Amino acid sequence: MHLIGDHIVVSEQALNYLKNYLESKKYSRIFVLVDENTAQHCLPLFPDIAFQKIQIESGESNKNLDTCTRIWDALLYGKADRHSVLINLGGGMIGDIGGFAAATYQRGIDFIHVPTSLLAMVDASVGGKTGVDYRDYKNMIGTFAEPAMVFIQPKMLDTLPERHFMAGYAEMLKHGLIADVAYWKELGELNKRRIKLQIEKSINIKKTIVDDDPYEKGQRKWLNFGHTLGHGIESYCLEQGRDLLHGEAVAAGMFMEAIISAKTGLTHEDIHSIRNTLDGLFPKAPIKESEATEIWGYVLGDKKNKSGNVNCTLLVTVGKAIYDVRIHFPEFQEALRIYLSAG
Repeated sequence: MHLIGDHIVVSEQALNYLKNYLESKKYSRIFVLVDENTAQHCLPLFPDIAFQKIQIESGESNKNLDTCTRIWDALLYGKADRHSVLINLGGGMIGDIGGFAAATYQRGIDFIHVPTSLLAMVDASVGGKTGVDYRDYKNMIGTFAEPAMVFIQPKMLDTLPERHFMAGYAEMLKHGLIADVAYWKELGELNKRRIKLQIEKSINIKKTIVDDDPYEKGQRKWLNFGHTLGHGIESYCLEQGRDLLHGEAVAAGMFMEAIISAKTGLTHEDIHSIRNTLDGLFPKAPIKESEATEIWGYVLGDKKNKSGNVNCTLLVTVGKAIYDVRIHFPEFQEALRIYLSAG
């Protein structure tokens, strides 16, 4: 077993440790939140404990207040009290909405993350952000709330489709770009035999940043690299009903924000290297150059902005980021043009 901090367990026996933890805590009731995919593929692996299942539909389009109300109803009618626990068994969407539902039910009950996707293991389960989308804007309603525990069993990735695996890999690449140039170079060559060690590395990078700035007042904003433009693209595609995963949107955002990072000192050589790496690993987002204005409208609604200005995290060099850099529509428009014409 590898313990990161005091509440993140990474082990191929993580579910056994979860059972031991639950037995020691003696919760009044245990609820497990799943979607149709984790109900089929992951719930059968769950330890032999008594629990009530709460099932919701998968997909970012269901990460909203209506779905959250269904979770609250299930907790209420299942007689959950303040001594109950909600276990979020799934990817980033399950962790985000489950964490938010638990953090707000009766002013907060314990919740545990058991992430089943790479994205959830290295990103969504670490750092205490919970929330739902609102009117097609990403994570517009939410709160900071830490899980009681996180149990990561890398073997669960065997049930994950390749496309979803790569969506999580985008967040790992981001960790290298903002904090560790050697890690970025290592990840440039995909090697799944090293994935457990790389999961631990990414968690440690994010946890170190978050521990020093839990409420995102300063350096935690480094983790937003790729997300200002990426969230705009993701929100636009969500509104249009186009198929785009969060990690794919972040990869597109990193590509474009790397181009814009020329203004903060990122060299042409590094920009070229980032472009080539991302282009070789991820498909193009289903957007057009003619849609720049509409996408920018969603970028303007990003919660990280201030006084109507778009604040972005950019790179100074590979392995070092700078936050709260103001960017403008013509810079995005040009970066989008280059992104769509590359490859």
